[in-house]
Amino acid sequence: QPPASVLGRIAHKHASLGVTAEQYDVVQFYLFYAIAEVLGGAVTADVAAAWDELYWLMAHTLIDMEAELYREARQEPGQNWRPWLVIARHEENDDVASFLLRPADGGDPPPFLPGQYVSVAVTLPDGARQIRQYSFSNAPQRPIRRISVKRVCGGPGPDGEVSTWLHANVNV
Repeated sequence: QPPASVLGRIAHKHASLGVTAEQYDVVQFYLFYAIAEVLGGAVTADVAAAWDELYWLMAHTLIDMEAELYREARQEPGQNWRPWLVIARHEENDDVASFLLRPADGGDPPPFLPGQYVSVAVTLPDGARQIRQYSFSNAPQRPIRRISVKRVCGGPGPDGEVSTWLHANVNV
């Protein structure tokens, strides 16, 4: 894939999570700390400078892309979480449940384009806050939003914490 395509996907994910430009400084600090710790003496001044240049080229590209996404959505960068109410739940089959949602404040939901997704944040029993993205599964012009969540369990990998929690705990 071309770099712009990959960076575009990353920018959309970042904007969905509320990433801000200031957070790139924090990531750079800890990323370079980890690189130096793992590679040790192999990180010469020239190697560190090259990594730093590449990091900031990508970071500034992402920052610009994310700023445009925030502008298009008419949102300030950062955590723009909005509470929503589940107004209906439909069991599509044993492993898929659809949740119909509307803004808790009674306002209009923002417009969306086919293929867009929404970030859903849950606090799990151990206190961890987990965020997952789910695609909308209804037409964009509808005033109600629907997400359909497949429960991830019993497969070759670990069970899905968020999908399992949503299936077990979220109702009207």
